[in-house]
Amino acid sequence: MKNITILLLLSLSYSATLLVPDEYSNIQSAINASSNGDEIIVSSGTYYEHLEITGKTISIIGSGREYTIIHGNNNGRAFAITSFSNADISSLSITNGLGQPGGGVYIYESTATIHDVDIKENTGHGSGAGLSATSSDLNMYNVKVYDNDCTMYSCDGGGMLVNGGGNYIFNNVEIYNNETQDRAGGIRISSSSTYAELTNVLIHHNIANRGSAIAMDPGANVILDRVTISQNTSRLNIGAVNIRNQPIIKNSIIWSNSGGSIEIMTAGSPVISYSDIHGGWSGTGNININPNFINITDNNYYLQEDSPCIDTGDPNSDLDSDGTRSDMGAYYYHLGCTDVSSCNYDADATEDDGSCSYAQENYDCDGNCTASEDCAGVCGGNAVFDECGVCGGEGPEENYDCSGNCTAVIDCTGICGGSAEEDDCGTCDDEPLNDCLVVVTSPNSGDNWLLGNTYTITWTGGYDNTGVHLTRNGQDVLVIHGDVYTATAYDWTIPTDLEPANDYRIRVYNAGGPEHGFEDYTQDFSDYFTISEADTVLVQDYSLHFDGVDDYVEAGSNIDLTNSAFSIEVWYKSTAITSWDQVNIIDNYGTSTSSSANSWNLHIRGAGDGDLAGKVFFWHQYDNVQSISRIDDNNWHHIAVERYSDGTLKLFIDGILNDTQTLALSAEIYTGYNLLIGSKHYNRFNSCNISEIIISKQNTYNNSFTPPNSFTANANTVLHL
Repeated sequence: MKNITILLLLSLSYSATLLVPDEYSNIQSAINASSNGDEIIVSSGTYYEHLEITGKTISIIGSGREYTIIHGNNNGRAFAITSFSNADISSLSITNGLGQPGGGVYIYESTATIHDVDIKENTGHGSGAGLSATSSDLNMYNVKVYDNDCTMYSCDGGGMLVNGGGNYIFNNVEIYNNETQDRAGGIRISSSSTYAELTNVLIHHNIANRGSAIAMDPGANVILDRVTISQNTSRLNIGAVNIRNQPIIKNSIIWSNSGGSIEIMTAGSPVISYSDIHGGWSGTGNININPNFINITDNNYYLQEDSPCIDTGDPNSDLDSDGTRSDMGAYYYHLGCTDVSSCNYDADATEDDGSCSYAQENYDCDGNCTASEDCAGVCGGNAVFDECGVCGGEGPEENYDCSGNCTAVIDCTGICGGSAEEDDCGTCDDEPLNDCLVVVTSPNSGDNWLLGNTYTITWTGGYDNTGVHLTRNGQDVLVIHGDVYTATAYDWTIPTDLEPANDYRIRVYNAGGPEHGFEDYTQDFSDYFTISEADTVLVQDYSLHFDGVDDYVEAGSNIDLTNSAFSIEVWYKSTAITSWDQVNIIDNYGTSTSSSANSWNLHIRGAGDGDLAGKVFFWHQYDNVQSISRIDDNNWHHIAVERYSDGTLKLFIDGILNDTQTLALSAEIYTGYNLLIGSKHYNRFNSCNISEIIISKQNTYNNSFTPPNSFTANANTVLHL
């Protein structure tokens, strides 16, 4: 086994790379020194040589068609490949050759691949000024053949001639500005058994007597697929395409050639389909419409977006690279991204389709970070470690260190670095202007204090020499206490000889003096409150008592208050409400189950109503009013509901206005059912005492008032119990 392995290794060929001019002064010396499989790398420069490859399989690679120039010096053929050679020629230009045939390139009985090459400005004495190939296999792509001249002598194929059998494949080739004396200004395909296939080939501005673009001889097997032939000139005005065989032409454009489009000679019988032929041609899918090149003057043969050649090629052909049906012509209308700065730039795109995608900021198109990462690992981020070592942190909180310890003085409220201080009255805050200011906290609006009873007056702030007075109409009417020393409350027993009224206020003042920051003294007033006679005064000689089980009174069914001002007054007394639902004082629902758009009632909110429990509520489906405070305190309370002619609705409790809303005069307050006292509706019976009820179609009160002990009926009264 060991000996066999050695023999195999010895049989392997070794490929070398030969460098011109670093190792070899010229290209031919490198060719002569090469062996099969070798590569010859040619640096930039112009090489005045007549190259010949004979019987070898090698590659010659230049530095680019603009930089590596093989120059025939106009005194001999520039390049020859013969004697069954197999050559790969790329990335260079071949120019100024002179030969017969093939001034630029001559290929005979060999195989060649030529790509990314310019064949230009060569002269032919026989045929094929740019290139002549006989009995060979040629694969040519990404090649330009131009400015070659075959007019000095009678010859064919100003650009190229292929003949004598063989296979010739041309893809993405441009043949232009070539000239010949007789036939085929661009390319001639000659001889039987010769196979030629031209795909995505552009042939333009060539000159010949006939077949100014291309000439095809009898027996040649030719396919033209996606070929554009335009602006070629026939000196004899007999066609840009000279046909003496049976070629297949499809997906192509033959347009705007001087001298016509197609000349058919003996044995000529083309099969033309799905092509745009100037002057027209019968065949499946053929059209005769201006292809709308982008700019024919500037040799831009790409299609405009409104070209009739877009998506009208052979439906059985391969799709264009953008996935659409084949277009006609060498250059299809390609939708794609045309922004070279994008990640998906499409160099072949002729129209931007909005598909461009771009790298994220600070990243390349492969997702690699192109900036520095910050402490959080964010590419291009700006997070840094703060003084506490926290990435992206803002450092310690003001007045604290990194461990959370307070580094400042803690004020009287416990705030680190706070500015609150305790004033002379023991109040801790950061507002010096309110030091020891008096604020009365009791009594409150809606309170009803009874003569002879004791109540607590409370306030905050103040210090030495606090005085408490009773005021009415802005005037002191009673000194309750002249000097309450260092206290914030005082228990006051109301004198029994004090006049009952609902507009009393308590004034608390403090003679602080300038040493406490005040010019004279500070004072505050309580809300307005009521002082009234004790319960025994309001108890009537009679009252209705309801047991809350099944007691109620029917008061008639003809009380209609619609479109009228009205007044509803009740003297009412109950202990704390225990019913979950509301309990009705006056109910106009009629029966235990009925209700209507004009129903209304006056009730006390139940325990299930939370903070509203024990409060008076006058309800109508369009609006309602309610009391400020509870009245279920086992004291007599006067309730008055007033609706005025302008639709204003007010509720007074013990003569004090509690709520104001709006109930339009047009809102019906009538059902035709019995008006129920103590209720029956939904079995919501009220456990209470009612001493008197009066309902009048007039207003009795507008502002706060002292409730009367009894009600007086008149002509506007509709109910009085």
